[in-house]
Amino acid sequence: MTEIKPLLDYRPILHYGMGKSNKLKFREALSRCDPKLISYRNRIKETESDFLPALFNDVMNGYSPIIIVCGRPRTGKSKFGLFISTVTSVFLYLKWFEYNGNVFFMPRNLLKSIDDFGYEIKMQDESGMELNKRKYIDELTIAFDQIVQTQGLLVNIYIFILPFASDLVKDLRKYVDYVCHVHKRGKVRIKKVYKREDQLVSELRAFKTVPIEELTFENSDVPRALWKEFEVKSFEIKKKIRQRITAGLGKDDDWLETYE
Repeated sequence: MTEIKPLLDYRPILHYGMGKSNKLKFREALSRCDPKLISYRNRIKETESDFLPALFNDVMNGYSPIIIVCGRPRTGKSKFGLFISTVTSVFLYLKWFEYNGNVFFMPRNLLKSIDDFGYEIKMQDESGMELNKRKYIDELTIAFDQIVQTQGLLVNIYIFILPFASDLVKDLRKYVDYVCHVHKRGKVRIKKVYKREDQLVSELRAFKTVPIEELTFENSDVPRALWKEFEVKSFEIKKKIRQRITAGLGKDDDWLETYE
């Protein structure tokens, strides 16, 4: 494991890059930022982590990292996904992560949101799975496969929230970059998926992973307004799902797509 370093030295990449000649532009951009964003950045930048710098480096090198966040219910999987999204957006792009257009409950809507510009952070939550898990996994497989086929043209971060990492079909597991297991509230075991592209025979039934670290995050690390927006929408969808299941209404229609 490499030496754990704070996030102090990371610069936004979308317009200003990492070169020394761009430090002045970076300072100018920083001076124009929302004071609350600066305060958040100053608080978070002391975080000691191997995972976050590795994630940033993936983006800076032109890759589109795919992250699986898994764990038992009520441990904070979605909150950790929003934490990753917020920290990455603040440190790399000097802007807040926005809920609208970036957080989804059905995979088909995630696919529709991807534009041709890249440098986006997309999060697929598990709430829609409660309606019909088999159909949800089928849609997730299609969406995941299309992302893998097109991510070479874009530089995005994709975060998939799942109860079990093994819910992802075996043929696609090798494309995952990180598995984050939220094993208790605020505690996440993070592993890098080990890949050997030169192997002719591949064992696809399980993730081959290398532990990176255990990361701790606080509720306050996710902006309150962002979490409130997510929580309201998630609870509304879950309430609608329960009502329809209780009433015996069709699980196979597309009501959730229009509702979301």
